[in-house]
Amino acid sequence: MEKNSTNLTNDPYLNTARLTIKNEQYKNLYIKKRRDRSFLKQEVDIGNYLFGSKETSLIVFIILFLSIPYTLGVFFVFIFISKFKFYVFIKLNYNFSLFWAIGYEVLASILLLFILKSAITFNSNS
Repeated sequence: MEKNSTNLTNDPYLNTARLTIKNEQYKNLYIKKRRDRSFLKQEVDIGNYLFGSKETSLIVFIILFLSIPYTLGVFFVFIFISKFKFYVFIKLNYNFSLFWAIGYEVLASILLLFILKSAITFNSNS
């Protein structure tokens, strides 16, 4: 019986079959893990993107929430509406909330495009 078992371990056909089966198992496991990953099932923690303690990050978040859309709105109006003419920009007489709303929409559009790009390229990156 021992002679028969040693012949099986040295059998090249049997070793190739074992290797093929093991490779298929690894391949199926890899495909299953990759299929289980989903872009929409990811967990996002905003704390990973804000630096400092919770108190300071809240203050920084509020300042950025007000200033970034306002700045984008001012640039958008200056570039696309007044066409780089400062005297036209001054005559528009917009207030803070209108600049902020325009900038907010511009920022939201840019972020949605980045999210869409990230979702499309999600599986090709992994």
